Amino acid sequence: MSKHICKSLAELPKIVEALLPEILSQRVVSFDAPMGAGKTTFIKALCMAMGVREEEIHSPTYSLVNEYQNGALTIYHFDFYRLKSMQEAYDFGLEEYFAKDAICLMEWAEMVAPLLPYPLLKIKIEQEDETRIFTSEIINFLQTGNFT
Repeated sequence: MSKHICKSLAELPKIVEALLPEILSQRVVSFDAPMGAGKTTFIKALCMAMGVREEEIHSPTYSLVNEYQNGALTIYHFDFYRLKSMQEAYDFGLEEYFAKDAICLMEWAEMVAPLLPYPLLKIKIEQEDETRIFTSEIINFLQTGNFT
């Protein structure tokens, strides 16, 4: 588990650099944060750090998934916020994306939790005014909080 504090947008590349080895190692990443906390902004900075051109990166809010290329590296950026049902995730072949040799970055991944491959890297973004706190941890199984 690692924790990083970002007090301004100018510090974001430093946070990306610190988390990049974990992201490249784990390859499947869930972002946990409230609306407006900076998930898409972080993912954009991350993709740029991996060599994707800035003008190619945008939120997949309406398309569910965007694909970015950097030579041999493929990055899938998912946004499940508008997902209507688990069946919709099955229908567009979500599980097939995880089987590919690619980086999978997911916003609102809790919407498809039963379909996620484990272990995965979870990055939680907490918001305190203009400050963001990034905490990363490896999740080894579906954590429902229900142990009865």
